Amino acid sequence: MSVSPLGRVPLIGTSLLAFPALLSGVLKRAALRLPHFHLELHGLDLADPERDALLPALCARQPELRVPWRIRHERLRELLVLRGKGAPLRAAVE
Repeated sequence: MSVSPLGRVPLIGTSLLAFPALLSGVLKRAALRLPHFHLELHGLDLADPERDALLPALCARQPELRVPWRIRHERLRELLVLRGKGAPLRAAVE
Protein backbone atom coordinates (compact mmCIF):
# COMPACT_ATOMS: atom_id res chain seq x y z
CA MET A 1 0.00 0.00 0.00
CA SER A 2 1.17 3.51 -0.69
CA VAL A 3 1.86 6.01 2.07
CA SER A 4 2.16 9.78 2.06
CA PRO A 5 5.72 11.13 1.99
CA LEU A 6 5.05 13.33 5.02
CA GLY A 7 4.09 11.39 8.11
CA ARG A 8 3.84 8.07 6.24
CA VAL A 9 0.03 8.13 6.51
CA PRO A 10 -1.41 5.09 4.70
CA LEU A 11 -3.14 6.09 1.46
CA ILE A 12 -6.02 3.67 1.78
CA GLY A 13 -9.74 3.92 1.15
CA THR A 14 -10.55 5.12 4.66
CA SER A 15 -8.00 7.95 4.68
CA LEU A 16 -8.69 9.10 1.11
CA LEU A 17 -12.45 8.67 1.05
CA ALA A 18 -13.67 9.16 4.61
CA PHE A 19 -11.32 11.56 6.39
CA PRO A 20 -12.54 15.16 6.62
CA ALA A 21 -12.19 17.03 3.31
CA LEU A 22 -9.19 19.10 4.40
CA LEU A 23 -7.12 16.08 5.40
CA SER A 24 -8.32 13.80 2.60
CA GLY A 25 -7.50 16.59 0.12
CA VAL A 26 -3.93 16.81 1.40
CA LEU A 27 -3.60 13.03 1.13
CA LYS A 28 -5.13 13.00 -2.37
CA ARG A 29 -2.54 15.53 -3.54
CA ALA A 30 0.19 13.31 -2.09
CA ALA A 31 -1.27 10.31 -3.95
CA LEU A 32 -1.27 12.27 -7.20
CA ARG A 33 2.43 13.11 -6.88
CA LEU A 34 3.65 9.57 -6.23
CA PRO A 35 5.30 7.86 -9.21
CA HIS A 36 3.58 4.59 -8.26
CA PHE A 37 0.34 4.40 -6.32
CA HIS A 38 -1.22 1.30 -4.77
CA LEU A 39 -4.70 1.95 -3.40
CA GLU A 40 -6.05 -0.56 -0.93
CA LEU A 41 -9.84 -0.63 -0.71
CA HIS A 42 -12.09 -2.70 1.52
CA GLY A 43 -15.73 -3.52 0.97
CA LEU A 44 -16.82 -1.01 3.61
CA ASP A 45 -15.06 1.82 1.78
CA LEU A 46 -17.86 1.82 -0.78
CA ALA A 47 -20.69 0.32 1.25
CA ASP A 48 -23.88 2.35 1.51
CA PRO A 49 -25.58 2.21 4.93
CA GLU A 50 -28.84 3.33 3.33
CA ARG A 51 -28.92 0.51 0.73
CA ASP A 52 -26.79 -2.25 2.23
CA ALA A 53 -27.97 -4.35 5.15
CA LEU A 54 -25.49 -3.07 7.73
CA LEU A 55 -25.91 -3.20 11.47
CA PRO A 56 -26.37 0.23 13.09
CA ALA A 57 -23.56 -0.57 15.56
CA LEU A 58 -21.19 -1.16 12.63
CA CYS A 59 -22.22 2.11 10.98
CA ALA A 60 -21.58 4.00 14.21
CA ARG A 61 -18.14 2.44 14.62
CA GLN A 62 -16.70 2.62 11.08
CA PRO A 63 -15.52 6.11 10.01
CA GLU A 64 -16.14 5.47 6.32
CA LEU A 65 -19.79 4.63 6.96
CA ARG A 66 -20.34 8.01 8.62
CA VAL A 67 -19.50 9.78 5.35
CA PRO A 68 -22.30 9.62 2.78
CA TRP A 69 -21.74 7.07 0.02
CA ARG A 70 -22.05 9.71 -2.72
CA ILE A 71 -19.18 11.72 -1.24
CA ARG A 72 -16.91 8.67 -0.95
CA HIS A 73 -17.80 7.55 -4.45
CA GLU A 74 -17.10 11.01 -5.90
CA ARG A 75 -13.75 11.25 -4.09
CA LEU A 76 -12.70 7.86 -5.47
CA ARG A 77 -13.84 8.70 -9.00
CA GLU A 78 -12.00 12.03 -8.93
CA LEU A 79 -8.81 10.42 -7.63
CA LEU A 80 -8.87 7.74 -10.33
CA VAL A 81 -9.58 10.25 -13.11
CA LEU A 82 -6.82 12.61 -11.95
CA ARG A 83 -4.37 9.77 -11.47
CA GLY A 84 -4.84 8.75 -15.08
CA LYS A 85 -3.90 5.35 -16.34
CA GLY A 86 -3.90 2.52 -13.89
CA ALA A 87 -3.47 -1.19 -13.96
CA PRO A 88 -4.93 -3.96 -11.88
CA LEU A 89 -2.34 -5.78 -9.81
CA ARG A 90 -2.87 -8.90 -11.92
CA ALA A 91 -1.66 -7.04 -15.02
CA ALA A 92 1.45 -5.83 -13.23
CA VAL A 93 2.65 -9.37 -12.51
CA GLU A 94 1.76 -11.05 -15.81
